[in-house]
Amino acid sequence: MPPNMLTELKLKSVLNDPQKARITEPEHPTFYGIKSAAAKSINFELRYTFPKGTKQQTRSLGSYPKKSLSYIRKKAAWYRECIAAGEDPALKEKEERMGLSGDRSFGAMIDEWSKNVFLKEAKDKAYIKRVERNLEVVKAELGSLQTASVSAKVLLKPVSKIAKASESEAARTVNQLIQVFSYANRIHGTGGNTAAFDLKGTFRPARSKKRPAITDEAPFKTMIGDVLDHPATARSDILFMVALITFARIGELVAGRWEEIDWENRIWHVPALKPDGTNRTKKAKYQAPKAHDIYLTDQLVQLLRNLQSITGNSEYMFASINRRKNKPHMDVATVQKRLKEMKGGMYKGVQSQHGFRTNASTWIAKNHSALPNAAIAVEIASGRTPEGVEYVYNRYTFWKEQCEVWALWSSYIESLLPCPLSEIGN
Repeated sequence: MPPNMLTELKLKSVLNDPQKARITEPEHPTFYGIKSAAAKSINFELRYTFPKGTKQQTRSLGSYPKKSLSYIRKKAAWYRECIAAGEDPALKEKEERMGLSGDRSFGAMIDEWSKNVFLKEAKDKAYIKRVERNLEVVKAELGSLQTASVSAKVLLKPVSKIAKASESEAARTVNQLIQVFSYANRIHGTGGNTAAFDLKGTFRPARSKKRPAITDEAPFKTMIGDVLDHPATARSDILFMVALITFARIGELVAGRWEEIDWENRIWHVPALKPDGTNRTKKAKYQAPKAHDIYLTDQLVQLLRNLQSITGNSEYMFASINRRKNKPHMDVATVQKRLKEMKGGMYKGVQSQHGFRTNASTWIAKNHSALPNAAIAVEIASGRTPEGVEYVYNRYTFWKEQCEVWALWSSYIESLLPCPLSEIGN
């Protein structure tokens, strides 16, 4: 043992002395213990500089006799070894405490961010699969590189491959890679790499498509008549009318099951998820999909009774005619395809199934502007979440207003029909 090296015997002697003391070893002057006057313990610390030229740091190694001298000395030696190897001991200690890998390659950082951040927040299975697929493209090209060495020029290559399929996906991938770099720097101290941030704006997400809709009454009435006059099955006629009256998303309607209808309380309960666990309703940003209700107006009750005489023995309201196992209900494109093809394509780009909400919203605004919260009611009634901070905190459902909107709109649609509601689908 080197002379003047600390021993258990010496430490006990220091503790028995009521005076304050500072003890160290000549071989390692930055490793020392401090005892306050009359204290029953000695606090050991290590001073070091990392990287060179920066401010000196102090790390606690433990308190003797709570921690043995052997443990304290080993911890001090571990710190010195990290510094000698060019590693920040504070960050390495943090990694070990969190159970993280010491691998700081870009691929490892993507995997860690995905496991510890992304997968804990994301809920939509299809979205998760899409993100993971895009990140795999990046990992295949750059996964073995050290995170700190990845440049914007190098990063552009794999992201450009994603952009060939979809610029929106490429733009989303850039935003996720910004989070990966931020995570790597925060957790592993890989440096303030701005490679992904430098690519922000390089790829433009697709703009929201306009939903064509006829807002003048005369041509709108003609369009309804043309649709119902177009050769189609009875259930297709009813689906068109239900979609028009409820102005809900078509995917929510075609997947409807008879067990969701509460005839007594006149409510159609649309669940958030399908039986297979996939989303039935569309989720708002950063939120899980939510169930919502549709009010059964007199007109909607009549249409569903007409439909019940056709598919009442099936699980699904809009059961597929072919009854294929992978398609138990009608296709989501049924109504849109009909609008595009009828009258030699006359309504293509003029009226769309997505535009039914626009039809309803515009008519309500023109004819019932005094109705309280009408615009919000239309938004919620169609299964959407109004935008704005106030609606994040506002838990009022506007159900009464939704029912009023549906009732007014349903009556108006009935007044435009070329035949009685009872004849549609019969």
